[in-house]
Amino acid sequence: MKRELLSVLFGAFATSICMAGGLLPGKSFLIANTNFFFYFEDNALTASNQNRIADDILAIRSFGMNSEATLEPVLGFDGYICNNNLDDTPYHGEELQFPRYVKCVNSTNALFLSKELSDAYTNSFSFLDANTNMFLSSISFVQGLSSNRLDALSSNDIQHVIFYDGARPEDYATLRDEVVGQLKKQRYGSPSALSYYQTGPGTNGFPHAATWMRVPVISWSNFAQTQLISVFHAFWYDGMWRLYPTEW
Repeated sequence: MKRELLSVLFGAFATSICMAGGLLPGKSFLIANTNFFFYFEDNALTASNQNRIADDILAIRSFGMNSEATLEPVLGFDGYICNNNLDDTPYHGEELQFPRYVKCVNSTNALFLSKELSDAYTNSFSFLDANTNMFLSSISFVQGLSSNRLDALSSNDIQHVIFYDGARPEDYATLRDEVVGQLKKQRYGSPSALSYYQTGPGTNGFPHAATWMRVPVISWSNFAQTQLISVFHAFWYDGMWRLYPTEW
């Protein structure tokens, strides 16, 4: 949304007070046909990290949030709660919650971001900045899943996209058509900064210590006749991203 429209919605006074008190000017989050600035509980958060977090949240919203989300008043809270379908977003673990509270700050309603959430983001930014190759490779990997390049994958290529524990090269050749068909049924979202996590060897049956990425997925359910948001897990090992299916 352009800055001119924000000025119409909030007025010049609202824009001026956003320079202090944790409010971020220039970017807004659309809920129920209304734009809201971002409010960060941590006033010590740098402007650079505020903008990176806001951009990440807007990317999450553009992929999976219900456009018909509504705002409801909350007893005992000076603001509103956003009812949407990202309470259990596939972008990050269950210990974090997608921002859903709109809080009144200096007479301006803004989307409230807790210090817990911004701390998780800043920790992830530090990790990704120190592992640039891995991060850029993850973007390319997801883009590859979303492209027509899947049809060109050979049976040998498949083992560099997906990992089956104990599978032999001839097993991948047998599974090639099924795997490509399954991958093409989904729509994939770019990873969030919060999509990455690390595990030790033996976690979930995976033999190695690795960095993992949650890949958000939207698929069509014939049974429910609606789109469903879920997650695929991919791991970074030996300089390569691969999907690790647990339910196929």
